[in-house]
Amino acid sequence: GSAGGAIGYFLVAVIFGSTLIAAGVAVGIGSANPEGTMSLLQLVNLPLLMFSSALVPATAFPGWLQRVVQVSPVTCAVNAMRALAAGTQAGPAILWTALWVIGLGLLFGWLAARGLRRVS
Repeated sequence: GSAGGAIGYFLVAVIFGSTLIAAGVAVGIGSANPEGTMSLLQLVNLPLLMFSSALVPATAFPGWLQRVVQVSPVTCAVNAMRALAAGTQAGPAILWTALWVIGLGLLFGWLAARGLRRVS
């Protein structure tokens, strides 16, 4: 890809990663049991990773699961990053990633703010 693609790749990784960090903060603040927080986060993160095209192509999944894999937030981010790195059309993947980031960011931002108000 190009230098712009490399910058875009980095931005997608940082912004999507920040959204996942916000999820961790929201769960951590809302948790009464800090030791159980990591287990709860893994309970969510592992399926997100396993049911995505990050490790294997979406076509390798059974037909009924392929649609779930194709709309997964991790798949959208990975597809955007792959397209940016290869210098191919990244627009649709970036759009879907942006929608996931906005939706998850609003949800977890609200939960984190609510938890912080309760704690303080």
